[in-house]
Amino acid sequence: MTAPDPEDHHRATGSTPRPLTDSELDARLGIAHEDLVAHASRHADPLATLLALLTVEHPAAVGTHPLAPAQIITGRIHVYEIIRALQGDFSSTEAGTGGHARSLELARAHTLELVRLLSQALPFAHAVAHTLDLAVDLAQALDRGLPLNADPASDLAAALVNARSLDPHYALAITRERSTILALISALSRDLPAAPNADHDHQSALDHAFELTDALARLLAQALDLAPIDASGADLSALDVPDAIVLADVVWDDHTTWPTPWHTYACDHSIPLEDHRYQIRTGTLPHLTAPATP
Repeated sequence: MTAPDPEDHHRATGSTPRPLTDSELDARLGIAHEDLVAHASRHADPLATLLALLTVEHPAAVGTHPLAPAQIITGRIHVYEIIRALQGDFSSTEAGTGGHARSLELARAHTLELVRLLSQALPFAHAVAHTLDLAVDLAQALDRGLPLNADPASDLAAALVNARSLDPHYALAITRERSTILALISALSRDLPAAPNADHDHQSALDHAFELTDALARLLAQALDLAPIDASGADLSALDVPDAIVLADVVWDDHTTWPTPWHTYACDHSIPLEDHRYQIRTGTLPHLTAPATP
């Protein structure tokens, strides 16, 4: 039998309701929250919800600090190394055996460097790097048979929605990888349901987490590819450039200092611009193939 609601009595008699005590307010908020969760569980499609959240327009982030040309190229190099490490290890391995240990360790090292590098700039790229870090952490846990967080799929979804909210301009880069990423997060929610005592498919989850790591790295590559790089007069000599792909669309001039032997490459693969500047024309980061050295 449901207890009578005092509010009904006040509405019927026209009397002024007394203020709710803290415990009564907490109880009502708890009931409302439970009703909302129950309704969402019955009616919401997780993938459709994510898609809706990721298409809502949000104000752009403000107060960001621009990165120096060498820093953006360094970020591209880290992403390149992550994708290259994962590309060489796409065979399915048994969960809990550490079969992906080497590639995921490399990916984690470069991801942590990206999170640090982007912490004061490019908010969308930084948030994607954080999401990538969560994906690598999940893949490593599944690969090694370590304990998991309560609901890793929801954590990943929330991090991705946060990335979308930070900067709509850079979030345009999500278009190419969006369907893949959302489908993989949805698959992880089925592999690793948050319900207590639910059966988990760790093998399927490992495969999906590994693929998600690669897809997020490619999304981050697209975000960094959107960041303009004007290296006119910049000293790039300390960069360890692994592939011409990380120099795509870099603007430079005769005062730019290049690491050996990339000056020759820049001269041979650039188009002239105004004010005695040039722009390297080569492929874009998401389409990495075999390394191309000068």
